[in-house]
Amino acid sequence: MSRAAALKRLMTEYKQLVSNGSPDGMFTAGPISEDDFFSWEALIEGPKDTPFEGGVFLAKLSFVSRTSALI
Repeated sequence: MSRAAALKRLMTEYKQLVSNGSPDGMFTAGPISEDDFFSWEALIEGPKDTPFEGGVFLAKLSFVSRTSALI
């Protein structure tokens, strides 16, 4: 996947998250800066009925801009 294709995919995913929220409503995510769509932060809510319930956890996501074909 080219850098342009990867960027387009990430922008599409981000627009869907902004419009619809996460599928389960347990997290939010987006790019840290509009200058770098390949570095994101996410806030994840702890699931109910687990020791993590009530917690909010920060995750940093790094996406590669290019992938090579696997043989």
